[in-house]
Amino acid sequence: MRRPALAPQLKRDPLGGSPRAAPTNLFLHDKRATGPMADQTQGKSAGERIEDAMREVGTLLIAFAPLDAALSERKEHIAVFLLLFLGLGALLFVGALVLERRRSHV
Repeated sequence: MRRPALAPQLKRDPLGGSPRAAPTNLFLHDKRATGPMADQTQGKSAGERIEDAMREVGTLLIAFAPLDAALSERKEHIAVFLLLFLGLGALLFVGALVLERRRSHV
């Protein structure tokens, strides 16, 4: 005995829950990513993505440079490395902000 073609098929939940109905008509199901991150990155140019990456790396360097200095086993030149990482992080962060501001005023 065959099931009708449009009847929903049951899929097992991967976490072991109860079966749930899955859509069988693939043309009615939209496959595009509709999450909040997809909406933010779809319209960005390469320059905007580079600015975001610069800002993120700068933020991470500023945030974790003191932690690296505190947990480092080598105690010689620790202040030099701390200042180097903090300066590089600040340079990347401020550089990204300047590039963004310049792009928005043009």
